[in-house]
Amino acid sequence: MSIVIKEFDDLYLLANDILLVSKLENHIYHTAERLSNNKYKSGSWKSVAFKEKDGFVFVLNGSEEFELAFENYFSATVDSKTFSVIVFIYAVNEFVNAIYEKDEDILVNALIDILDNLKSTEINYILDNKKKVSQVFSAID
Repeated sequence: MSIVIKEFDDLYLLANDILLVSKLENHIYHTAERLSNNKYKSGSWKSVAFKEKDGFVFVLNGSEEFELAFENYFSATVDSKTFSVIVFIYAVNEFVNAIYEKDEDILVNALIDILDNLKSTEINYILDNKKKVSQVFSAID
């Protein structure tokens, strides 16, 4: 049986240790706080399913803007959706690196596929704006 991943809660179906999925969710929130220099405190997030491929991105609801400045010399003010995509990529990358040896191959591979699908094509549908897409790739470079 193949599981189609279209929202965050689908990850619970893949994990041997379901607490890991909860830890990923918390890591996303902490990453948002860290990358925003503590401007992000809380908010309502939702899964946005990919249009053409399996996967989703976790997006912060709202119209808040975030001023970002990273060590890679990226500096910009971004909207909440662009901020969410940046946070999601950072958080999932860090999380995968932390759990890759914990007998969670199915979950790790699914998360890597989600990131690959997001960065290859789906980011264009999620953000629908070349400048915002460029901001994401500059932030994660």
